[in-house]
Amino acid sequence: MKHIEWDSSNDTGIPAIDSQHRQLLLLLNMLGKATDGNEPDEKLIAILARFVDSNELHFSSEERFMAGMSYPGLDDHKKEHANLMSYVRHLQGNLMSKQEAFTPAIMLYLAKWLDNHLKTADAAYVEFIQVQNKKSSRRGLLPLA
Repeated sequence: MKHIEWDSSNDTGIPAIDSQHRQLLLLLNMLGKATDGNEPDEKLIAILARFVDSNELHFSSEERFMAGMSYPGLDDHKKEHANLMSYVRHLQGNLMSKQEAFTPAIMLYLAKWLDNHLKTADAAYVEFIQVQNKKSSRRGLLPLA
């Protein structure tokens, strides 16, 4: 699978979140390379385990951040995260039991999911934060009575 490049338009402006996003993309690229190189199943399973662990850490961090900002779309965002985690855990189990192979179609699905999630769901909370920050700065500039 073609190497996926980070697009700076996906930056949230939150260094920890951006770093985690880049790590997820790195792991996807590692999965793609392992799939293209016909690596042994054990290597794919190990990379997928890192991908699962990194997603769990990232989703937890991101959800805590959104909760702290009182983001109104948090419940829907959490559902997207939960759906992906359900899919990759199921995939992980199937790979480990040799019921399924890691195919380019699976890789494409994961890459498209991440790209879409960054450009829609994550972009929505970034926009919310920017609006909140503008409101806060305006409030700070109001004359005191």
